[in-house]
Amino acid sequence: MAEPIHNTFNKNIILPNEQERVDALRRYHLLGTYAEKSFVNIANLVAEIFQTSIAMISLVDAENVSFPSSVGMSSTMGPRGESFCSLTVLSPEVNVVEDALQDPVVARNPLVCGDFGLRFYAGAPLVTHDGYLIGTVCLVDTKPRKFSDQDKKILEGLARIVMEQIELRLSNLLDNERLTKLGEFEHAENDRLTSSQTELKLAMEQVRQSESRFQNLIRDATFGIIVLTGEEMLVEIVNNVYAKLIGRTAEDLLGTKLFTLIPETEAYFRPLIDQVRLTGKPLDIYNTPYTVHHNGVRIDGYLNAAYQPYRNNDGSIAGVMVFTQDVTDQVMARFKLKEADEMASMAISAAKLGAWHIEPVTKALVYNSTLANIFGYNRESPMTYDEAIKQVSDEDRPKILAAIDKAITEGGDYDITYQQFRFNDQELIWLRSFGKISADLDGNFTVFSGFVMDVTEQKKDEQRKNDFIGMVSHELKTPLTSLQAIIQVANLKMKDSKDTFLPGAMERAYAQVKRMSNMINGFLNISRLESGKIFIEKSAFDLDQLIKEVIEDSTLTSASHNVKYNGSRKIDVFADRDKISSVISNLLSNAIKYSYSDKEINLTLSTDGQFVTVGVADEGIGVKNEDLTHIFDRYYRVKDIYTQHISGFGIGLYLSAEIIDRHHGKIWAESVIAKGSTFYFSLPL
Repeated sequence: MAEPIHNTFNKNIILPNEQERVDALRRYHLLGTYAEKSFVNIANLVAEIFQTSIAMISLVDAENVSFPSSVGMSSTMGPRGESFCSLTVLSPEVNVVEDALQDPVVARNPLVCGDFGLRFYAGAPLVTHDGYLIGTVCLVDTKPRKFSDQDKKILEGLARIVMEQIELRLSNLLDNERLTKLGEFEHAENDRLTSSQTELKLAMEQVRQSESRFQNLIRDATFGIIVLTGEEMLVEIVNNVYAKLIGRTAEDLLGTKLFTLIPETEAYFRPLIDQVRLTGKPLDIYNTPYTVHHNGVRIDGYLNAAYQPYRNNDGSIAGVMVFTQDVTDQVMARFKLKEADEMASMAISAAKLGAWHIEPVTKALVYNSTLANIFGYNRESPMTYDEAIKQVSDEDRPKILAAIDKAITEGGDYDITYQQFRFNDQELIWLRSFGKISADLDGNFTVFSGFVMDVTEQKKDEQRKNDFIGMVSHELKTPLTSLQAIIQVANLKMKDSKDTFLPGAMERAYAQVKRMSNMINGFLNISRLESGKIFIEKSAFDLDQLIKEVIEDSTLTSASHNVKYNGSRKIDVFADRDKISSVISNLLSNAIKYSYSDKEINLTLSTDGQFVTVGVADEGIGVKNEDLTHIFDRYYRVKDIYTQHISGFGIGLYLSAEIIDRHHGKIWAESVIAKGSTFYFSLPL
C-alpha cells in the first residue's frame, strides 16, 4: 500500500474523484516524456509574455508532479505535497498567489520558507475534454507581483492550447497518423547589447528585443497565428503557417484587410471574430471546413482555431488574436475510416455475417442484429456471453470454451464449427465462428472480435452427399464381393490349366477387384464416420506384433520394395486393433505407392513412457510444405507431374487421422522433396 502524501499546504489536495483524474492523465501517455519541442516553446512563450524567469508545464500524478517542459528550472519532477500545481488542479479556475508569505495556505511550504524563496505563483489547469484536471501551465517568481484578469485569460488560453495539443497527440497515437503538433514554438534568442549609454535607451532596447523575440516566436510557430485589429480586421501580425493555410505568404497579408483577400470566408468567420472582439470572451472551434480561392485555384481544408481578445496596454480590446491548426489530413482520414466502416458493414450485411466482440476479462458481449437473427434472439435485454454459451450443444461446449480461452490467453486466430440451439425455437443449427484477438498500445490483448455464419444448409448438403456415397458404395459392395469370390474359385480351378493367359489374367482381375473393394470400403467408412456410425472398440494388444502382421500381409501383395522394421520388444496398447491395423496398412501402402521400386521403406516403433509412436519412412518423391498442411484433409490429393498417374481419392489419410484423433493420439508428417517422407502417429499408453 502506498504511503500517504506529505502535504505541506494548509488545505486538502486530494479530490474525491482522484483515481479517475489520475487515470485520465495516464491515458495520454505523457508521463516520462520530457522536453518535447512544442511544450518547450510554450513554456518559453509563457516566460516571454509574462516577463518571468521561471515558467513550466506540469503534470500532476498520484504522488509526484512532473515537468515535461520548463524554463529556468532544472528539476523534472517534484513531490506532489510540495508543488503549488497540486492546488491548481483542485479547481478549473486560474490559481494565483500574489504574495506567498501573506497566504496562510502556502506560507509554510518549503518552497516559500526555504532557500528557493518562492513569492509569486500563477497556474491555469489543463482540463481534459471530459472535465478532468491533469496538470497546469504556470509561472513562478521570487518577488511578489500582481496578476490581472487579462493575464489570467491569456494564461487560460495558453493552457487550452496545451490541452488541445495533448488531445491531438493522443489522437495521433491511437490513429497511428502524424498530426501536426499544436503549440510548437521555436525559441529564438537575439544577442543582447553589451552596453548602453542611458537607462532610457536600455529600457527601449529591451522592449524592442522583447517584441522581436515575440515576433520570432510567432513567425516560427508550427501552428498559424494572426492578429486582426479594428472593425476592418486589419492584419497586424501573421506568420507563414497561417498564410500557407489560405495559399498566401505573410508578406501578402501584413497591413491588409483580411476579408478583402478572402471574401468567401467572411460570412462564416467574421461573426466569430466580432463576437470575441466585442465581448472579450475567448472562443474555440474544431474541425471546421473552409474554402478559399487564389489565382483561380480552390483550396479546401479543415481547421481548429482558438480566438483570444488582443488588448492594448490599458486593457481595452484592440482586436483578436487567432491560433489555427490545419487538421485537414486528420479529418479526411476519419472520413475515409468512416467510409471504410460503412463499406465493411454493407459487406457484412450482404454476406449475412453476424459480428461479435468479446471483452477478454469481463466477457462482455457486443453483437449486431444479424447475429441476433442467426441465434434467434429477440428478447428486449441484450444477450450475454453466458447465455450464448449455454445454447451451444453439450457435445461442442467444452470444445468452444477451450478455443475461446486459447485465443484470449495465447493470441492469434480463432476458427471453430459447432452446433447450437436457437433461442426462439430451439432448432439445432450448425455455426462457424471465426475471428482473432489483437493487442493494444501496451501489448495487452484487449480486442477479441470476429464473425459468425450459419452453415446448417452446407452441413445438410454434406450429409446428403455422404448418405448418397454410403448408399452407392453399399449397393456396389454386394455384387463386388460375389465377383471377388467367383474370381477366387476360378483361380483355384485354373491352377493346373495349361492355358498360359487365363491364370495371369485372373490374378490381374483379382487385384483390380480388391483395389475397387478397398476404395468402396473407404467411401463407406467416410459415410459412417460423418454419420457417427464408426465406433472405437478398444482392447489390449501387442502393437509390435500387429506391425509385423501388417508388413507380412503387405509383402504378399507387393514385393517390389524392401520393407524393414526395427521392432524387437512387446509394447501393449489399449486401442481398436482393427482400426489401428488399417492406419498402419494405409501408411505402408502409401509409402509403396509414392516411392520408387527397390527402395527401402522403414517402420519404427518407439515409446517415451507416455506415448508410443509408429513411423513409416520412404525414399520417395516427397511432399511440398504447402501440401503437408492439407495432407490429412478429406479428399485432398497432391497434384503434380509425379502423382497425376497415381490412383486414389484422398480418403485413406483422412480416415487414418480421424481414427487416431478418436484415440486421443496425434498424426503428422515430415518430408523433403526428392528425398522422401515420414508419416508418424502416436497413441497414449
